[in-house]
Amino acid sequence: MTGVRAWRTGLGLIGIAAIAYGGWGVLTGGVATDWPVTAVWLLTGVLLHDLVLVPVVAVAGWLVTRLVPAGIRPVVRGGLVVAALVTVVALPVVSGRGDPGNPSSTPLDYPRNLALVLLAVAATTALLAVRRRRRVRPAAEGG
Repeated sequence: MTGVRAWRTGLGLIGIAAIAYGGWGVLTGGVATDWPVTAVWLLTGVLLHDLVLVPVVAVAGWLVTRLVPAGIRPVVRGGLVVAALVTVVALPVVSGRGDPGNPSSTPLDYPRNLALVLLAVAATTALLAVRRRRRVRPAAEGG
């Protein structure tokens, strides 16, 4: 256990040092520090998390618990997590905030591609759920 404790302590100290370094950069006016923009960015992140993300995840969890059979809930939860992460990663390019004067900055049809990836995630989740349901059901009926 002492080895694990040493690793945790070391990683914790590295994390504290990284936070201190970032805080020092913000406080001393680092390369790209603009206080009003930084404050708005931080406040927006907190508000989006607390007022949008947490309620959406809570409602989704409640719905999954109420509507999805217990045997396939892990698969459905996994599919929802993957879909959410893909969407969050894709939002900057889907929003179209690239440089309109430079077509090479966002050259693809990102909304269509996001829809295709989400469709693939949904199909894979459905296939895995059916597979798991078939595997779990005979064991439940036999016992």
